[in-house]
Amino acid sequence: MPKTSDGMYWSLAPDLSNVENLMKELKIGEYDFLRHWSLKQVWAEYKTFILLIPFVILNLIWFSWRSSKLVEKRTNQLRKSFKEREQIREKAEKIKGELEQFQKASIVGQMSNIFAHEVKQPLHALYCYAHALQRSIDNGKSDEELLKEGLNKIQDQAQHIGKIVEGVRVYAKGKESEKENVDLNLLLQKICTSLKRKHKLLLRLPEGNFFITANPLEIQLIFTNILKNAVEASEKNDNPEVSVEVNHVSEGPSHHYVVTVSDNGPKLTEAEFNEIGLPLVTSKKNGLGLGINIVKTLLLKYGGNLKFIQKEPAGIKSVITLPITQNNEEKQ
Repeated sequence: MPKTSDGMYWSLAPDLSNVENLMKELKIGEYDFLRHWSLKQVWAEYKTFILLIPFVILNLIWFSWRSSKLVEKRTNQLRKSFKEREQIREKAEKIKGELEQFQKASIVGQMSNIFAHEVKQPLHALYCYAHALQRSIDNGKSDEELLKEGLNKIQDQAQHIGKIVEGVRVYAKGKESEKENVDLNLLLQKICTSLKRKHKLLLRLPEGNFFITANPLEIQLIFTNILKNAVEASEKNDNPEVSVEVNHVSEGPSHHYVVTVSDNGPKLTEAEFNEIGLPLVTSKKNGLGLGINIVKTLLLKYGGNLKFIQKEPAGIKSVITLPITQNNEEKQ
């Protein structure tokens, strides 16, 4: 064909690759065989993928087996760990139960000491009233009014002994004890009088009554333990001295009593000081190491706390904090 008006003309194509690609894409001409698959074609076309498939399957099988073994191993480890933890927990519960029983026995023992001390006075009063009535009858001077008065006093003392006995029985049975208003000043004076030996006991008590709602035997047990420890610690000094101070402290809306018991016992090492109050740890020959632990347990029951401070150059200061209830605060 002749040239066009703008100079264009026909010629042979030097590169037929695009035509060949188009025929291959359309699967015609020499590429017509692509329309009909054969194993040879499949192998030639996809042999790389075919060879990869068993490798992948084998890897998946190996991975699955390895994972199951690791899971089984980890499961056995966890079971063993849980079993050991359960054994440790059961052992700890057993030890805790034994310690609680041991502590309860110690509380009952200390309560028995308080009982023996407390019951001595009403028993003596019973004896005196009975003896006086007997002498009146023997002398022929008794009358109905005198007998009634004596019997009433005997009855009162017997009821007082019964209350003391019941208090110890309550602890032995693990029942909740009854609470009443206890005057800290009178209680501390009473305990200090019973403990006073060769010691110099200094009581710094404010005027008036400092009431707290608690079980009398429990509060007595708390301060008897602390004061007895202070007295025994100061006995190692040539001039033993123990001081007791009571303060009413207000911090915002909260009000509480702070009872400070100080002794002039020997200087303790840091290790000895840190061991104070640890269960079953004691420096006393016949001690059980439960006294301070009992005190802390009882104080916790009433929302109080106990802390120890080393004095300089020697001695220990025991600081007991007890919250004041609203009713007792109004009584002040």
